Amino acid sequence: MKSLRGTVQQVRGIPTLAAYHPLAVRRRPNLWSYFIEDWQDLANVYNQTKGPN
Repeated sequence: MKSLRGTVQQVRGIPTLAAYHPLAVRRRPNLWSYFIEDWQDLANVYNQTKGPN
């Protein structure tokens, strides 16, 4: 998981971002900051790839 975090992988042509699962964060609260980073990265990837409407 650590090696995939923060990188965008193409899965069948769809940009995909690996992120910690919410239950993992609930069980290990020290992952909270990584979880927030993952969601911020997801928002950035989404905004870059959605393009003009």
